Amino acid sequence: MPTQNAAPQTLLTEPSPSPADKKSKRAGADYLFETLGCDLHWTALQAGSIAMVVEACSKTDAGWTVTESHLDMTAKIPKIDQAQFTAIANAMLELYATSPANNSRPDWQIEEASALVQSGVPSYVTLGTSELRAYWNANYLPSIELLNEPTEMVTADQGDIAVALAKAGFTAQAEDVLAGMEAHLWDPAYGGFGEGTVLSANGTLSFKNKKTGGRMMNMMTLGRDLGDSSLVSTMDTLFQQHIYQGSPAGYQGVLYEQQQDWQPYILGGTTENWTTSEAMGITYIALLSPN
Repeated sequence: MPTQNAAPQTLLTEPSPSPADKKSKRAGADYLFETLGCDLHWTALQAGSIAMVVEACSKTDAGWTVTESHLDMTAKIPKIDQAQFTAIANAMLELYATSPANNSRPDWQIEEASALVQSGVPSYVTLGTSELRAYWNANYLPSIELLNEPTEMVTADQGDIAVALAKAGFTAQAEDVLAGMEAHLWDPAYGGFGEGTVLSANGTLSFKNKKTGGRMMNMMTLGRDLGDSSLVSTMDTLFQQHIYQGSPAGYQGVLYEQQQDWQPYILGGTTENWTTSEAMGITYIALLSPN
């Protein structure tokens, strides 16, 4: 893993839509595989996140300490019970099996196929495994070890793809994507992964160095899934130094967007230091994933 250089700790972010806000019938598709893999529901994360973090992590002068790593959690969610959760999950799996995402979103395709595999239902496992192989063969670019995306290779998407592959047992492929991300998406100047890269017609890559720290935390999940302690440690350091915002009061949380050097954007004289539920949801999953 590339080493991280020291950098300022001033932080920022901008609002980002939650899955429920996305104008698509596939809203939440890129969260179901996390649900199946981690026994956490996005709704449960939203409703029970505060109690979960208090029970699972503590903040000391030395940084964050995980005091519990199990995934047992109780969340009181109005007007929905386990049977309804199960029905929703089964309906989503049926959608993925009968109407997979189109090739404009290879990350969704791979995440949905991974969810089928993780369901444990034999027919879904067979279908999901076949789809993963097909999507890999259609989109993997061996020269850069990344999955092709229509307009640009987005770091958050590539991380989600690698996590989905790892959770479905495609470990070698997940490690290939990680190698490509470290080679082409890591920022050697300030540490962390940039927002993405654009592949030109002549094969050159144009690195986008803006930081989306909250979305970047899926790399900690990947490190845990692959047993890569170096990656987990690197992401933990980035989280403590740059991605988690402890002040001012009312703005504590996980930051979403920052400049390359981790400084906040200033718009119209206002520091952009918003935190987002999406960034916090991704981070909760990363912090609580089993080692």
